[in-house]
Amino acid sequence: MEVILAIEGGASNTKAILCDMQMEKLGEVKVAKGSNPYLEGFENTANLFHDLYNTLSTNKQYLLKAIGGCLSGVEGEKNRIAMVNALRTIFADDELQVSLINDAVGGAATVTNSVGAVLIAGSGSCGRTVDLSRIATGDFVVATASGFGHLIWEDACAYSLAQKIVKDVCMRMDGYEHPIPLDSVVVETVMNHFDAVTRHDIVDQFYHHFNKSHIASLCGKMAPLASESEYLTYRFEELGKELDVLIKLLLKQHPFDTLVAVGSVWNSFDLFKMHISYEGSIVFLKDTAAWGAAKIAWMALHEGQVPPTFEYENVKLR
Repeated sequence: MEVILAIEGGASNTKAILCDMQMEKLGEVKVAKGSNPYLEGFENTANLFHDLYNTLSTNKQYLLKAIGGCLSGVEGEKNRIAMVNALRTIFADDELQVSLINDAVGGAATVTNSVGAVLIAGSGSCGRTVDLSRIATGDFVVATASGFGHLIWEDACAYSLAQKIVKDVCMRMDGYEHPIPLDSVVVETVMNHFDAVTRHDIVDQFYHHFNKSHIASLCGKMAPLASESEYLTYRFEELGKELDVLIKLLLKQHPFDTLVAVGSVWNSFDLFKMHISYEGSIVFLKDTAAWGAAKIAWMALHEGQVPPTFEYENVKLR
């Protein structure tokens, strides 16, 4: 049986699905290992893909025809080629079809066969619009927004929101009072999240023991408190305005009818939806974006044809 291996990669977790040429899922697996070749290296990432395939294909008579991957670290032709070569070497197949796309592109490809946008808003943020009618050219990303990382520009994400809240708490320690006063529960939650007693404990978390994911996870503790906090209501509404800016940037570059919402920030949609001016369909992707990678790989094998319909889980936010 001919099969496609599709991967959704991340800095700390990796998901893989195996499907046949009818886009029927044969198996899936998730491991707590990173698969960003920038961070892990091309050979190590290729070895992980191989291990995942072996896990999914044990005792099965499969013929691997293609690999599709949506992950960070393959942006730019040099990195993409390096990853393709590493995979062909590890899988010992110089003719293996390998299709690699940005993780945001995978989300959009999952729910559209034409033009769709995705806005990832998790620990970080990244927006992309894809036109799958251009798949044969390899140049199907038609719009971009954010995705520069937290040191350059990455608003509209959990890390950015958490950093602003922590900043306000620290300024309060020095006697500055925010125009919308911080609730005591906000201060307590921040201190407890970082096991902090003094200001130096917080500084230590951002410099000596920096962990972006842990800092960003503070937002998950703040969201349930927002309904009783004027300050947190303000912060989440500002987050909504930042998301709206990114959506407008994508629309300015290329129109689309569906926006795919990916990432933990969208779990708080009710707190900021009044500031999202986009009136089209917004879909929250619950299933893995590896389906988008599988679709891209299938289309590459079949010269841009539309693949068979496949099922994935999502929730329509609006």
